[in-house]
Amino acid sequence: MPAVNIADANNDALFRTLVAIAVDGIVVIGARGLVRFCDSACETLLARSAEVIGQNVKIPMPAPYRAEHDGYLSHYRHSRGTKIIGIG
Repeated sequence: MPAVNIADANNDALFRTLVAIAVDGIVVIGARGLVRFCDSACETLLARSAEVIGQNVKIPMPAPYRAEHDGYLSHYRHSRGTKIIGIG
């Protein structure tokens, strides 16, 4: 599935609707793993948005996923092959 560009005004209403109805927290990251957006559910789990935005999404992850996450992102950027964290 192609990524949705949340900065695109055409996708703004869809994005806001998805965030409003999401059961779980939503974190949006850029290609390098830096947090671009987190909703209020994530703020409850992680920290206030102001403290998370711009930080690497791997920071709150437990070992060994924290150490492996940048490699997962690099693999995805080059191959578009996904790997669900925690599933072997």
